[in-house]
Amino acid sequence: MSRWNQLGPGWATILEDADLAEEPGVDLLLALGQEAQLRAAADALALEAFQLGAYVDESEPMLDSVRLAAQDASDVARSVVYSDGPYRVSVRRDADGLELVQIAGPPGMTVVLGEQWLPLQPGVSARVHALSELPEALSVLDRKGRPRTLRPGPPPPQTS
Repeated sequence: MSRWNQLGPGWATILEDADLAEEPGVDLLLALGQEAQLRAAADALALEAFQLGAYVDESEPMLDSVRLAAQDASDVARSVVYSDGPYRVSVRRDADGLELVQIAGPPGMTVVLGEQWLPLQPGVSARVHALSELPEALSVLDRKGRPRTLRPGPPPPQTS
């Protein structure tokens, strides 16, 4: 077996005919040939891993840290106070849906969320399970049936 076989079958035939076995650059040529074969094998392995979906680009951030940052961001708007005139309603989002509490205004207000009507009394919480996102505005009816739109304001003060 010739030393040229390390470069591949085509190269072995060409170089054996030239009788270059004792030339000074032979070892360098063999090392470069082996390096080229290793790179070709690594490229083929990377392509196969990419096609199987097991490819990871190490220059991009890890998805775990991105996921954790997204979890932190989801906690930002957990509670909003909606107000219009004397009416104020605190809406808190949690895993079970939305919790609404009338914090100001005369009793007898009804919140209309899509098909659901929720009567509110000051200081008494009501829960909506069908919604998981905070609405842009609350449509309410006062106790005489007049419609009002409550818009978000600053968040309620945190109590310990």
